[in-house]
Amino acid sequence: FRDTHPPSVECGPYMADSSSAPTPPGPFDPRANLTPNQLEALDTLKERIQPLLATDYERKWCSEMNYCRYLRARDYDVDKAEAMLKGTIEWRRDYKPMCITADDVETELNNTGKMYRNGFDLQGRPLIYMKPRKDNTTEKVSKLRYVVYLLEKAISSLDETKGQEKLAWIIDFSSFSQLTGIQQSRLSSDVMHVLQNHYPERLGVAMCCQAPWYFSVFWKIVSPFVNDVTKSKVVMVPHDNALLKEHISMEELETEYGGNNTFQYSYEEHFRREDVLYPPQPLDCVPAPGSSGESSSSSSTSTSSSSTTSEGGEAQPEKKGKKKKNKKKNKNKEKA
Repeated sequence: FRDTHPPSVECGPYMADSSSAPTPPGPFDPRANLTPNQLEALDTLKERIQPLLATDYERKWCSEMNYCRYLRARDYDVDKAEAMLKGTIEWRRDYKPMCITADDVETELNNTGKMYRNGFDLQGRPLIYMKPRKDNTTEKVSKLRYVVYLLEKAISSLDETKGQEKLAWIIDFSSFSQLTGIQQSRLSSDVMHVLQNHYPERLGVAMCCQAPWYFSVFWKIVSPFVNDVTKSKVVMVPHDNALLKEHISMEELETEYGGNNTFQYSYEEHFRREDVLYPPQPLDCVPAPGSSGESSSSSSTSTSSSSTTSEGGEAQPEKKGKKKKNKKKNKNKEKA
């Protein structure tokens, strides 16, 4: 298992597609590449949000890079970014993703490696492997909680001082059955909802390997929940896996895909690995949901509820979301 960054790391969100970019000297400055209008939007958003942050943890979590991600997700529309960020603050107070432990998701960890974090790509982004063929559980709420748990751990492995903020995914569809696709479609919609509403601008690339012909049917079910920018980050890898080597060094890529990394997931060995590396936060690191009295109305407090996303970035009940979708089908979807 690799948990140290390779020598070549990403230079930050503005050079996320340049694997040969040099590491910048000194700490990364998220303001450095912003225009005057974008700087004004950043300062305005901070002025509006900072009074709502109730604990040291929340104030640390809401860094300038975090503000910038929400602004980019809403094309620097401060009002929409504010609504989206308020929704996430309230969601985090209710769902407490930073407090999830290995014990909370033990049923999802007890397998032969259906999803785990291992190594980094050429841009220093943590690699998350997903192997649906090894899925051995059916409880949707538990599955989603495990995805969130792993997201939080992968984000904890990022070094913001180097401008690192995105994740890379390898999704291995070998032995992917039509039944598996049907079972995963609803979960994928919920995962997309969480990613787009509460982890914006976190997706660097999703590399899909061994995708069968009927994956296109599965993708049609999921893609309406995905905006065009996110779709551009989904890469179909040819069956020889050569494309993976353009993104990942041989030392980091697992042997199953032609690399030299001999890592093998083991429940017994890796059950508490992530908690040891990145300990969960205490439950009182955030206040109770709704305590600020300002952000509770702008979010969905359950990631497992059936909901869609409004133009302002807020999770709405199914009926209300459908009306908006019919009126403006693709306007202002979230950017992952």
